[in-house]
Amino acid sequence: MPTTLFADIALFPYEPPLLAAVVLLVFLMFLGGAIGSFLNVVIYRVPAGLSIVKPRSRCPRCFTPILARDNLPMIGWLLLRGRCRACRAPISARYPLVELAAGAAFTLLCVGEAVFPGAILPIPRSVALGGYPLFGSTVYHFALVCGLGAAALMAHDRAVVPVGFWRIVMLIGLGPGLLWPDLRPIAFAPLDDGYGRLVYGLADGCVGTLYGALVGIASWPVSTIAARARSGHVNGMAALACVGAFLGWQAAAGIALAAAVAAWLRAPLQRAGLPVGRTWLALPAVLTLAWILLWRPIVGLSYVGGSSLFGAKSPSWFPVAALVGTFGLSLSARMLAGRLSGEPTSFAARSQRRLPAE
Repeated sequence: MPTTLFADIALFPYEPPLLAAVVLLVFLMFLGGAIGSFLNVVIYRVPAGLSIVKPRSRCPRCFTPILARDNLPMIGWLLLRGRCRACRAPISARYPLVELAAGAAFTLLCVGEAVFPGAILPIPRSVALGGYPLFGSTVYHFALVCGLGAAALMAHDRAVVPVGFWRIVMLIGLGPGLLWPDLRPIAFAPLDDGYGRLVYGLADGCVGTLYGALVGIASWPVSTIAARARSGHVNGMAALACVGAFLGWQAAAGIALAAAVAAWLRAPLQRAGLPVGRTWLALPAVLTLAWILLWRPIVGLSYVGGSSLFGAKSPSWFPVAALVGTFGLSLSARMLAGRLSGEPTSFAARSQRRLPAE
C-alpha cells in the first residue's frame, strides 16, 4: 500500500497513510459488496432455471426494474429503508447482509494476501513473493468462498443446488490452476518443470478434487443435518471436492475434520435455545474462509514427528487417517444430534423416515 498517497494534498486533515488505508478498505468493501449483489441474483435465479443476465434486477412483487442508484451495495437498501421505491413492498434484509458478508470476506482476503504480501498464505520461503500471483490468489480464493456461500443459501431456501452450478465452480478451481500451479501454495508433490507446468497443474487439481470428494463421502452423516437427505449428500461431497480443487487435498482434509468436530457442538447449542437452525448450512463457506485466513498458522502448528500434517510433506498415513477420522466423528456427531433431538439414531430407523420430496 503506498504510504505517500495524498501526501501532496494539504487540504486533508488526516495523516496520508491513515487516509490511504481508509480509502482502500472502503473500496474493497464496495467491490466485494458489488459481487455480493450479483450473488443475490445467482442464488435466486439459478435454482429456478432463469437467466442471470436478463431481465434486469426488479421487484418480485410489482416487477419494476430497480434503479441504478437503488442497487448500490448495502447503501441502496438503507436509502430505501428496506422497501421497494415503486410499490413499497418490503425487501428482505438478507440482500444487504449477503453484500456485507461478501464485502468483508473480500476485504479480509485482499488485505491478508495482496496488501500484506502473502501474510496468511503458507508460501515456501524458497518462492519469491515478487513473482507469486498474490492478487490472482485473492480472486481465486474469493471465488471459492462465494461459490460455497451461494450454494449454502440455495440450500437454505430449500432449493436443489443444480449440478451445473457445481460444475462451474469446479471449472473455476481447475482452470486457473492449469496455468498457474502456484495458486495452490501447498502441492501434493514438489513441482518438477520437467513434466511441464500444465501437466503438473492438472495432476495437482485432480488429486485435490478426488480426495475432496472422498472425504466428502466420508462426512455424509453430518452433511444432511438441516438439509434434505439426497441434496445434503451431493452438496457435502461437491463442496469438499471444490475445496480440494482450489486449495489442495490437505485443506479438504482439515476442513472436513473441522466440520465433523463442529457437528458435536451444534446439538448442545440448539438444545440450549441458541438459534442454530438452518444457518448450519453455511458451515462449509465459513470454515473455508477461516481456513484461508489462518492457513499459515494452521500449517505451522500441525507438526507431528517432524512434518506438518497439512503441509507439503504430510505423513503418508495422514490421508487415510483423515478419512477414517472424518467418518468416525461425523457418525458419532450425527448419533448425538439424533439422541438430543429425539430423532432415530440408527441408520435403519432413519432410512425409514418419510423425507421431504427432493
